[in-house]
Amino acid sequence: MKKYFMNLMVVVVATTLLFSSCEEKEVKEQIDILIETGVLRGNLTHDVTLDANKTYALAGAFIVEKGGSITIPAGTKIVAEEGFGNYILVAQGGKIFVNGTAEKPVKMVGKT
Repeated sequence: MKKYFMNLMVVVVATTLLFSSCEEKEVKEQIDILIETGVLRGNLTHDVTLDANKTYALAGAFIVEKGGSITIPAGTKIVAEEGFGNYILVAQGGKIFVNGTAEKPVKMVGKT
């Protein structure tokens, strides 16, 4: 019984290590795909610059985590979906750079 339990524990630990080592890369790839398709949602842990030629949909909580940064260039438009669960939150250690100008303001509006 002890041998069975030890083998089971080894399998559980190995599986946990396998999946936890891939998680950060997969999360980064998932959020990059969302941003490329014009959707802001999820937890950002790396540096991203939006494309001023796109209109982005804020479709859920978008959290800039510690170590992550988002740069929003002049002329970018972000449209929040309806509801209270759509927001941008910058956690302590995260950064947001909003580079709007008088001629090309960054527009953050609600969906109408």
